[in-house]
This record gives sequence, structure tokens and C-alpha cells, in this order.
Amino acid sequence: MTGGDNKETLSMVITDGMNAFERALKRLFDIVCSFLGLIILSPVFLVVYIRLLMQNEGSVIFKQERIGYKGKPFNIYKFRTMKVNSESGGEPVLAVKNDDRLTKVGKWLREHHLDELPQLFNVLKGDMSFVGPRPERSYFIEKIRRENPDYDNVFKMRPGLTSMATIHNGYTDTMEKMLIRLDMDLEYLRNQIGIVSQETYLFNGTIRENLLYAKPDATEEEMIEACKKANIYEFVQKQEKGLDAMVGNRGLKLSGGEKQRLSIARVLLKDPVLFIFDEATASLDSISESKIQEAINPIINSRTSILIAHRLSTILAADEILVIKDGVIAERGVHAELVKAGGTYTELYETQFGKALEQQ
Repeated sequence: MTGGDNKETLSMVITDGMNAFERALKRLFDIVCSFLGLIILSPVFLVVYIRLLMQNEGSVIFKQERIGYKGKPFNIYKFRTMKVNSESGGEPVLAVKNDDRLTKVGKWLREHHLDELPQLFNVLKGDMSFVGPRPERSYFIEKIRRENPDYDNVFKMRPGLTSMATIHNGYTDTMEKMLIRLDMDLEYLRNQIGIVSQETYLFNGTIRENLLYAKPDATEEEMIEACKKANIYEFVQKQEKGLDAMVGNRGLKLSGGEKQRLSIARVLLKDPVLFIFDEATASLDSISESKIQEAINPIINSRTSILIAHRLSTILAADEILVIKDGVIAERGVHAELVKAGGTYTELYETQFGKALEQQ
């Protein structure tokens, strides 16, 4: 898109790395498990409900606005643990251990994390998932952003009941804990992404050592399988020491195509949910490019992939092509549509394939 309010940045189209089927499967899992959870835990709900009702401290279940998936607000449900008007000062205040605003029952619920049981309704509704970053209130999000502006990347994941960050940190009663939790959530997101760039980084070690950098506990069979998929195993077999052959400083002993295919094997070993190929064939000759393309095609057919390229030959079969101009998306569509559009993509296509078109 171009002009005015229709401008769209590339970061807006990068998602959590799951395709439509994977998202549907995850959603089905959330629906089934949350429904079963509500049924199985109904006696616990009843006991907690009666206990809270007896202490007469306002509504048993209260809702609070949080910011969720894609930055959209939603109401999160919790058992009441604090006295009524506990934030009468106007600004939200984090609850701390032995907070005098906690009721007797509320303190017990928080110690056992039972105050969050009603969030099974949020999972059932689709506001949340079982696993994902904990959603925050907008007030605290603004405070976190001042320390770490990368917070918005969390919006690419559906918020969850729990995560490794939540298990590690428990309740976030300080800003320091909030920042630690954010770093762990972002690390999780980064680990779901595998990148193959134009500039391949190989260490001055063996093929095996370079592969193990992606997955230190990988077996020999896993490494061989990754090399086969990356179209580099034939080269490995020809080496006297096989996987233990030295690659030299920055892959000095390998050709450009061999380095790139080894880089692809390393990313395959990591097994990410999202692949990013950033000009992966830009500096290669046509033969090397063809071998790289043979390795890439099965990958992009099996999982979500983003290909960044100036060479149109690498992206002709993409499900959707985004043409970036001056930092915004100028055109989007499939190859056949964009060629006929007469815009920037048409110019690129005619420039790169002009000679071939003239010979036809």
C-alpha cells in the first residue's frame, strides 16, 4: 500500500511463526483443555467461591483490562484477592508479598496461584492460550516500554496462563521482575525463528561443531538428516573426515554455495517454526543458486517462511509477495498479479528477465 494512512510497515506482517493449520490446532487444544479444566475443577471453583462470598469483600470474580494478542485489550478474569478499593489512589499498584491489601483468603489463593483459575474462561473465549506471555495492564506496559521498547513484540504471541518466564519469576511484584520476564518471553520468540542471511557466519572448527552450535545435543543421525535436506550431505561424504572436516576461519575452505547450504543445515537442525531467508542467494552464481533453491523449496512448502530478496527467481512461487519501497509496503499479491499491475514489481521483473522475454 502507499500513501497516507494506508502505509504499512514490514514488522506488522511478521507473526508468531505458525501457519493457519498450526494455529487452528493450538486453538482446538486450548478449547478442549480449558473446557475439561472447568469441568474437572468445578468443585474447587465452588469451594473458593463460597469462601470468598463468606468474607464479604465485594464481587467474588472481578475483571481487569489487559492488553493481549496484536495489542488488543480484553478483560481478564480472576478470583478477588484484594480488599475493595485497593487502588483508590488512582494509579495501579503492584501487589507484593504480605501486602496488607490482600484478604486472608486472597493471600492463600495467591500463594497457591488459584486466583487465576477463572482465566480458563479467557482461554475458552480465545483471549488467552494455555502457554504464552502473561498479559499486562497498559499502565505497566508504558513503564516497561521506557526500559525496553521491544515490548510490542510480545503482542505477536497470544497471552497465556503460564510460560517459562512465569514459572521462573512467579508473580511480578517489581519492575525488575517484569523486565526479566519480558527478556525471557522475547528469548522464546527469538528461538522460534531461524535466519539464513547473505553473509554466512561459520566458526573456525569442524562441520560438526558448526552444526552443533544450533543444537548442542543433536545426534549424528539428526546432523546427517539436516545435511541431506540442505543439499550439502554429498559434499560432506566426499570429505576425508566427513562431519569432522575443518571449514576454516569463516568457512574459508568452502565455496559460497557450500557455506550457505551448511548454514541452512544448521538452521534446520534448530527446527524453528519460522524461517527467514535474507538474500540467501544474492552473491552466488546460477549453479550454486539452483542448489540452494533446491534446499529451500521443501522448507518453504512445509512451514512459515519469509524470503527477502532482490532476485525475483527466488520468490516467484511465494504465497504472497510484498514489495517494499521507501520503508513501506508498496505492493502485495502473487507473482502473476504483480507482473500485470505495472508497478515497481513489474519494473523489477522486466529488468531481471528482460533478455529472456526478448528471446521468446
